[in-house]
Amino acid sequence: MYINFEGCLGLHMESDEVKRILSFFNRMPIFEKEDDTYIYEDYEDGFTIVCDENGFLRSVFLYAEGEEEAQEFKHDLPHELKFCDSRSTVIDRLGQPDKSGGDTTFLNKYIPPWDNYIFENYMVNIRYDKKVEKIIRVTLSRDV
Repeated sequence: MYINFEGCLGLHMESDEVKRILSFFNRMPIFEKEDDTYIYEDYEDGFTIVCDENGFLRSVFLYAEGEEEAQEFKHDLPHELKFCDSRSTVIDRLGQPDKSGGDTTFLNKYIPPWDNYIFENYMVNIRYDKKVEKIIRVTLSRDV
């Protein structure tokens, strides 16, 4: 089943559409305030939602099994992606990324390879394992 998280980007966390989508997960979401953001972490279902200080959805993180100690997001990924897709499969499907990076160390922490794809109303960041053989996280984001 496909859950249209990108259609919720820019909407308020209390909007009917956001509540409708989160109702698929059979629990009442509780957004916790952290600094200037509201965060809803659902590692059991493999995703995190980040809202700005006014409660508008900025980002949705969809995790592969074990990424951020989460269970794998079990629903369909955007653009028919699959967590088992390699970087070359993603490029075949979406074309050349608008920006790429990672596969480096910053402040003594490894940053995995990633690609950004910019669409009309949102961006998709795809993070890969070290060998770029599979996707480990898909992030949907929008400036609100």
